[in-house]
Amino acid sequence: MPLHDLHDRVALVTGAGSGFGRSISVRFAQAGARLGLADIDRAAAADTRARIESSGGEAIVIETDVTDSASVQSAVNAVLARWSKLDIMVNNAGISLRQPFLELTEEGFDRVMRVNLQGVYHGIRAAAVPMKVARTGCIIN
Repeated sequence: MPLHDLHDRVALVTGAGSGFGRSISVRFAQAGARLGLADIDRAAAADTRARIESSGGEAIVIETDVTDSASVQSAVNAVLARWSKLDIMVNNAGISLRQPFLELTEEGFDRVMRVNLQGVYHGIRAAAVPMKVARTGCIIN
């Protein structure tokens, strides 16, 4: 399925080091976007960057913990410092604990909620400000 032309677009993808985040990042780069690759695992995000750059794309790696609002804000700031804009924010980072429900601890449940719910909130809040100023942008959760 072809993507729209994303030339001259800048995207920030959380959880870009693996799974859906990696696939989204690579496909956006193939469509011409420049990428901020945010992931708590810097080495995994660097591998995604290598895949993008080997095909002629442009990306930066930003070690990011989506459960920390300052970390997410730093990722947005890094993208803005590099390209002076943010057109697309993809709040993709997420985790699941593969264990029976009755074995799930409150700490484990809280971790899932911080990453999967609070992480999206942090991403929206950080990306919405420059998008509001630019009067354009797209946030994908």
